[in-house]
Amino acid sequence: MRNRPLFYMLLFLILPITIVRISLGNRARPADSLAARASSDLYVTGIVTGRVDGAYRTQYTLDRVIVHTENGEIPAGKVAGSALRLTTIPIGSEVVLRGRFSLPEHARNPGAFDEHAYDRCRGIFYKLEIEEICEVRGRPDRLKEAMLSLRESCGRKLERLLPEMEAGIAKTMLLGEKGAIDSEVRQLYADHGIAHVLAISGLHINLLGLGFYELLRKIPVSHGCAGVLTLLLVALFGLFSGFSVSFGRAFLMMGIFLFGQMNGRSADTLTSAAMAAGILLLNEPYALLDVGFQLSFGATFGMAMIRPAFETLRIPEALKMSLAVELALLPILLRQYAVIAPAGILLNLAVIPLMSVLLLVLAAGLFLSFLSMGAAGFLLGTATGILKLYTFLCKLIDVLPGSLLVTGAPAMWKIILYLWCLIGGCFLLKKAKEQKKGQQCKTREAMAGLVLLMVGCVLLCLPGKQKGLKITAMDVSQGDGFLIQADGVNVLIDGGSSTNEDVGADVMRPVLRTFGVSHISCAVISHWDADHCNGLLALLDENWLRVDEVILPAVNDSSGKMKGLRKLKDELTALGVPYRTMSAGESFVFGDLYLHCIYPQEGATVDNANDASLSLRLDYRGFSMIFAGDLGGAKEGELTKYPGDVTMIKATHHGSEYSNTPVFLDWADPKLCVISCGRENPYGHPHEAFLKRLSDRNILQMQTAKAGAVICETDGDEVTVYGWLPKSPHFSFSVNLCMMSAERWKMGMEKLLVSAFEPFGGDEINPTMEIVKALPEEIEGVPVRTLVLPVVFEKAAEALIEEIEREQATIVVSLGLAGGRDAITPERVGVNVMDARIPDASGFQPVDEPICKEGPAAYFSALPIRKMMECVRELNIPARISNTAGTYVCNDLMYRLLAYREKHPELVCGFVHVPYCMEMKKDGAPVLALSEEIRAVTRMCEVIVKEKQQR
Repeated sequence: MRNRPLFYMLLFLILPITIVRISLGNRARPADSLAARASSDLYVTGIVTGRVDGAYRTQYTLDRVIVHTENGEIPAGKVAGSALRLTTIPIGSEVVLRGRFSLPEHARNPGAFDEHAYDRCRGIFYKLEIEEICEVRGRPDRLKEAMLSLRESCGRKLERLLPEMEAGIAKTMLLGEKGAIDSEVRQLYADHGIAHVLAISGLHINLLGLGFYELLRKIPVSHGCAGVLTLLLVALFGLFSGFSVSFGRAFLMMGIFLFGQMNGRSADTLTSAAMAAGILLLNEPYALLDVGFQLSFGATFGMAMIRPAFETLRIPEALKMSLAVELALLPILLRQYAVIAPAGILLNLAVIPLMSVLLLVLAAGLFLSFLSMGAAGFLLGTATGILKLYTFLCKLIDVLPGSLLVTGAPAMWKIILYLWCLIGGCFLLKKAKEQKKGQQCKTREAMAGLVLLMVGCVLLCLPGKQKGLKITAMDVSQGDGFLIQADGVNVLIDGGSSTNEDVGADVMRPVLRTFGVSHISCAVISHWDADHCNGLLALLDENWLRVDEVILPAVNDSSGKMKGLRKLKDELTALGVPYRTMSAGESFVFGDLYLHCIYPQEGATVDNANDASLSLRLDYRGFSMIFAGDLGGAKEGELTKYPGDVTMIKATHHGSEYSNTPVFLDWADPKLCVISCGRENPYGHPHEAFLKRLSDRNILQMQTAKAGAVICETDGDEVTVYGWLPKSPHFSFSVNLCMMSAERWKMGMEKLLVSAFEPFGGDEINPTMEIVKALPEEIEGVPVRTLVLPVVFEKAAEALIEEIEREQATIVVSLGLAGGRDAITPERVGVNVMDARIPDASGFQPVDEPICKEGPAAYFSALPIRKMMECVRELNIPARISNTAGTYVCNDLMYRLLAYREKHPELVCGFVHVPYCMEMKKDGAPVLALSEEIRAVTRMCEVIVKEKQQR
């Protein structure tokens, strides 16, 4: 280590620079204005740098993307595009496309796949849904196209020559097709610590590159010529298999090695790895956050830095290497997978030696398949046997007790402490090795080093104990799934989805593992519909999870309508999981956690599964919550026999119209309601009528559809509730005082009110009325309320202010008709004067009268009028800022509304005029299509809401 100045320079220079670039965002990011137009059809140009063909859609990687708008060009950098597989765009071509931008999604649950983070590591900040391929120009990259065609041909041959599962593994290992492998097989390999065999890495490069280099040297060929030819061959393989991070590391390190060979120098592994890392990070600093980057370089540093410390240990060389790599990768693997396979080290002793044979057989068989499919099939039989052996060994270990330990994702302080133990342990082991010839090993230093390593591993892998109560409403899409953790006790209430058949593997397994949960004291299944139990049933068959018992509703299952309940009991019996029923009046207690059953009555006869929903009241010190499954409104009244007045409730039946009745809500009197429902679900959950009932009672609400997983943490006194997605609502309140934080006003209780005017002056329609009818129920997650006002001085403003107070609106946009104008005009100012050219609808016609004798001369709009104007122009709809709202009823309404705002500064409000619409048939007057006016007002409302939420 003392003779590696370049290594230290790279370590202490490149790494800090990379971290600073990441933290400060010092990179070319797409313009912020593009995010505001994510849902619009836009024209873009770019270069196709990658293509992956799927069954129905083709995924493209576009670089140097430029978005073309009427206001100029917006650079978007690198973009992930997706199109129906109708027309193939050659790699290297410059294209003009029309499509819709969207942002990569953040993980919606703890431990789930984070598309946003994954794309960010590749320098991608936007996705593009390609609607139309307008033009393809320029010369395609013939070499890349040839490599892609060869890769697809090889994939088809492997599918013909190998069984389905083994073909998927082979395509992943040899061709780099990450989507080819079955998800369960990938999970099996990851759980048992052999996922590295699926990556194209240093072993491929060594077999191909160094083997070819040695062959050329024996011909003989000069060092320089052999090195250049070898690098060209490996680069072609990179084009063929896709340039993964691990391939990039191995390729760069091999290049450094060959450069040293050409100059008669030997390459130091640590210095070579540091140089490779520096090159990759200078090109893309966010690669540091990529798990593939961390694993690839972590394994290399483990072999170079930790492996030498084990010289004093009398164990096989392969075990030393495996142990060194496992210790180096342990914190990375736990942060990513939250599990550890203790037998993984021993399993790798069998897996790694066979890897070289497997790759050589696969490569030889694939090459032979172009000459003789029969001979290739015979040769690939060996590969099939090795892959089946891998799977067999994993499943064999899987049945052993303790084969998979769920540790949870370790906190950063644990990782730092582990790294210090690792450094200290290796230092002591190396110190024990430094001895004069003939002396005995320094046993004390060696033992102390091993003990320090073991302490670090135990501290890192030991699951933390949940202090206080934590309730996680998992985002299972359309369904229910709640994990309750309290002082080391874990309880599940439901776990299923009607829209995600793999909810157990996709959602519940990552959540449980991330939180270090491998033991469930009891799992409650409120009723037997799939959206409440299919995910849980899938997990009950997995060896790593132990469930003491399952609780079912104690209803009469003898009728023909209870087939689902009997089937559920049969499935639990087949899985060997004990179950029992529970009825009203029964309870179970785990320390300070009490779960009281308040429905159904013992042996109750019900007509459907929803009315059988087992309902619980949870109490933890001063905190309480109601879980009532999918109970219908007719049965909710039976809950009121028991004490209500709880802190929180789970919305019954996902917030349907006929559940969560006023009687139920008044009895429960919660401060917050958690709604578990899917995005854009076909049932319309949560229903507008239900949301209004919550709003009328000042009950805060959190939806998994909008916030991702909803997590509630409490010590029984102070409560914190937040969503897993960024920028989700965050509430804090005291159980005793029940006072909400300022976040309630800012995010939880936003409401948009849009007002219009009735037809007037002989017109049959008023475009403002038609606009508010067409507005969506929600804009940017904020409920929309509408109101139609009479064209009457003062009365219109009074009615609007009354509606603001009744609805508790936080944003108000008033619309009015300005006949003769040719554009959408947000108003800048309302003046203190009434001067009517004609009487209003009540016959009142003021002339040169003040609106308020003691009031100021004018009030200025509280809306972001310039942004509103610009966003409308981006839609190719004429818009401009108006400096006069006139002196008629529109101005009167605007002035009085802004005067009301003086006493309510949190209110964002203002006025917008629209011109005649085409449907009014005003000959000679400027008009706009009503559809254009609707688009313009909707877009302006989106901008206003976003601006309000960012304050």
